[in-house]
Amino acid sequence: MAGIDRDRRGRGIRGSWRVNQSEKGDAFKTIIDAACEFLVQNWPEELHGLEWEIADMPSQQSKHLPRYRIWPSEQTITFYRLPVERLDLKNTRDKRTHIEQIVLQAVAELIDKDPWELLDND
Repeated sequence: MAGIDRDRRGRGIRGSWRVNQSEKGDAFKTIIDAACEFLVQNWPEELHGLEWEIADMPSQQSKHLPRYRIWPSEQTITFYRLPVERLDLKNTRDKRTHIEQIVLQAVAELIDKDPWELLDND
């Protein structure tokens, strides 16, 4: 038996068996970056020095998979891509809105505000 070939019956390559994870990660990062930058611009004093990063999964094992982790003393948030994409987004139609909600929750928790307050800064 020869190796597995996607060119079945001579019709040409029909597509990849694997989802391009780098493209998914890039889209996730773009949404996170845009949401964080928006909040930093609207709350410059409270979010001065805010740092954020993206990791695939949290390092500690628990029954509940967190979507993010904050370090208030370092003004840093780590967003976990796989729990958001694989657990939350398979039941959600609007990917961007859901990821932005995660960012709002994390930033609000970091600066001890209600997420809705972050959107209503006059």
